[in-house]
Amino acid sequence: MIRRLLIVSASALLLVSCSTVPSLRLEPSASRFSLLSGSAEEVSGDPQKGAHLSGISKTRDEDLLARASLYEADLDQALGAFDLALALSAGESLYSLLSASDSPAAAVRLESARARITAALESLSFEAVSVPPETTAGKAFKKDFAVRATRLIGGESAPAAGLSCMVWLPVRSPDGSIAMETRNLVTDEAGLCSFAAPVPERSAKGTLAIAASMGSRDPVVSDKIEALKRSGSLGAGFPYLVSASARSVPTTIAILDHDAAGKPVLSSNASATALLMPLVQKGFSRIGMADFPARLASESEETIVQAAKNQFAGAVRRYIFGTTRIESLEQNAEGLWTCSITASVAARDLLDGSELFRTTLSHTETAKTKSAALDAARKKLAGEILAGELIYSL
Repeated sequence: MIRRLLIVSASALLLVSCSTVPSLRLEPSASRFSLLSGSAEEVSGDPQKGAHLSGISKTRDEDLLARASLYEADLDQALGAFDLALALSAGESLYSLLSASDSPAAAVRLESARARITAALESLSFEAVSVPPETTAGKAFKKDFAVRATRLIGGESAPAAGLSCMVWLPVRSPDGSIAMETRNLVTDEAGLCSFAAPVPERSAKGTLAIAASMGSRDPVVSDKIEALKRSGSLGAGFPYLVSASARSVPTTIAILDHDAAGKPVLSSNASATALLMPLVQKGFSRIGMADFPARLASESEETIVQAAKNQFAGAVRRYIFGTTRIESLEQNAEGLWTCSITASVAARDLLDGSELFRTTLSHTETAKTKSAALDAARKKLAGEILAGELIYSL
């Protein structure tokens, strides 16, 4: 009897303790979802999942477009003041922001920004207003190189003031190569940008350019800038001519011509004569011609130079020598003759053996007769092209 009472009491206590345990509810773990990838690993189906992710994506695009509005305001302000540097910077920020979105609205906004920047770039134009004549090594140019930058506003031209520009200056190094040095300038209130070139130490022939200094990380805008540069609307080029100052150095010329069969022409000096005349006219004195037909036809350059040293015994210092060869001499269907000729020429200092000049040039001329085409090709190549190279290189 007592044992039954104990069992009943124990059962009652067990029922009471069970009724006080709180109920448990299983919730899906947040760690099972990946909002960045838009995927989820679920224990059971969630009919609201698509709606949640769509809402998050929508919120993200709205935030992106709201941030874009700030850069668009900067772009509008910069274009209003025609500050292209700030405008391009704002355009780059918009490109970085909007190109990361797949939203059609983002694409429209980006294209709109690009169109406004392009319109500003296309409104620019450059004009050379001061073109210095050539000078001589060691002498300053007589005036500055200068451009005027303008822009169109409602069909009217206005100065492009405060525009960042860059100058590309050709400079000959001691080894004879031409390097481009740069300078930074800004247009004044009248849109003018002037550059006083330093006194050239050596002769040189090239192009000095003054152009708008700009670029963009947006590939579309960058391509547009490059296209405008190629068209010449974002800058201007100037002939940069510095002729040789050493025109009184004792000089001799020896150039061997070859005929259409490749044989040396020993009876005349057509190319050497054609080269001599413009050099004399340009002020080169104490200059003449020397014949070394056999050596020029068959011997090495060092042997040729040594032979010249031996013959002139210090009376000549600068030795210009080389050969010309006919590449083709043909008659076309209309009966005209076309001659293509190549010249390989060098200049050496006979006192110290240093190289002063070296080039290979080609030219083609067409004439009514075979001999006229050959004569015209030789005279043009030696008397104009080669002479020009030497005048601005020695």
